[in-house]
Amino acid sequence: MKNLKNTLFVLVLTIISCSGPAPKVDSQKKTNIELKMAVRIDSLRPSLWVYGMMQPNDAENSIVAGWYGFNFDIRGGCVTPQDNEKEEHNRKTDSILTARIGKDWEKRFNKSVDSLYNIDTSALAIAQENSFVKDFYEKTEKFNEENKVYAPSLEFYCHPTLDDNIKAVILQGGGVNKHSREFHYLTITVDLEKKKVINIDKTVYALW
Repeated sequence: MKNLKNTLFVLVLTIISCSGPAPKVDSQKKTNIELKMAVRIDSLRPSLWVYGMMQPNDAENSIVAGWYGFNFDIRGGCVTPQDNEKEEHNRKTDSILTARIGKDWEKRFNKSVDSLYNIDTSALAIAQENSFVKDFYEKTEKFNEENKVYAPSLEFYCHPTLDDNIKAVILQGGGVNKHSREFHYLTITVDLEKKKVINIDKTVYALW
């Protein structure tokens, strides 16, 4: 009986000790771990900081950057960090990409961007010359006398597909539905090799 009481006493003490408050995590240690993880991620896929207004070929820059294993980080706006911070960050990225790709990585990158931009420009031109697309654009794009702007302000965007010779050109713009402000109007499939539109998806849906 005495042994049983001793056993129960030890068991109760164990339960109490195990149910106590969890040890506090040192906030500084946690911050250091997070910083190390961020540095590790940035070294695996570094980023190139770019400031200023959006440029026509920024979409191509981002796509090609993915091919080369880094992020084209468009920070935009007029607010920029200290020049030293930007230069130091991009210098680290340059050293990583130089080690991985070679000293001429930036030259090769820009050449790829130019090539992709020219291809996209060709696809857009083919889509915009299609008779149905031209007619749809003219009927849908209307001038708003009150605000002196075109509504729905249609825009063409070019996207890659799994086939290098096929491009998807998207026509989107402002909407007339009171529940939505932006609509996807057409998906125009362009065959670059045949230099013609091979399909037009006329399904209209809200983007946001």
